[in-house]
Amino acid sequence: MNETEARTLIASEIRVERADLVAAKAFILQGNEVWTFRVSQEWGRAVAGGEPPAVFRLSEGDPSAIARQYARFFSAQMAVFQAVWELVAVALLVPATSQIERRKFSVQWTTGRNSGGFDVLELGVPCLEEFARPTAPRETILTDGDLYLAGLPTTSLHHGVKDALWMAVACFRAELFVPAVAMLGAATEGAWIELGRSLVARHPDEAPCKKAMKILEGDVAAIRQIVNTITEQLYARQDLFDDCAKSSGVSLDRLREIATWSHTVREARNVLHWGVSPNPGNTYEKVAVLLMSALQNVGDLEKLRVASTIP
Repeated sequence: MNETEARTLIASEIRVERADLVAAKAFILQGNEVWTFRVSQEWGRAVAGGEPPAVFRLSEGDPSAIARQYARFFSAQMAVFQAVWELVAVALLVPATSQIERRKFSVQWTTGRNSGGFDVLELGVPCLEEFARPTAPRETILTDGDLYLAGLPTTSLHHGVKDALWMAVACFRAELFVPAVAMLGAATEGAWIELGRSLVARHPDEAPCKKAMKILEGDVAAIRQIVNTITEQLYARQDLFDDCAKSSGVSLDRLREIATWSHTVREARNVLHWGVSPNPGNTYEKVAVLLMSALQNVGDLEKLRVASTIP
């Protein structure tokens, strides 16, 4: 491997996903370090299984594996830089300086005969040099969508459900309570529909499943009808789904509790219809309770969906 190939491979492997930001934010908030670059190095070592070699020996060992270690290390650092900015934006961290550094990811290399160095990203990445933690920090889980999703008891949710929950928290943070319940309603509806499809697929030839499939695949069914169908016509048939209840830990009574909560979310969301006023109104306290309850309720819907999915 030559210098150009190493630089190209490292650059192509550097990426930051939302899951990386979730983990980086949790690491930052749980620690005591306040210098961003030091935090990024600590997190980089944790993610990459140690710090990459000080000098990349291009002609020794498996250079591709070493290049990917550099990429994991740099990606983790980038996640910290971005996570700090996002945590500052929601006042979970505050800037301790106005100094902004543009960090470059550099690699020193040698072939035994020749040596040199290169920057992986030419423009570098801006990062806040130092931050501080507020003496009375705000509740974190409802001020940051990533931290909220990290509170779910499962990570296998459909991406559309995750996105809707993330947006619900973003709206809540901005005190846009009606949009918050609208997005929470969308997430809840998606979780129920995905569960229903999984239950139906388990016994597609059974009459209740055939009837439920028509409702799930139709264009006119309301979420109330979908929830009631899944609960009382599908899952109530424990002769068909007793194994799912045992493996998931979600009983029929528990699913009925989630259905009741889902109807509360639906009624709160119905304020979107002209002339409808929810009772009680969509206040900070009410929407906060609905969002906090969603962690366990949507999580249990997903656990049941996973348990009912045919491998």
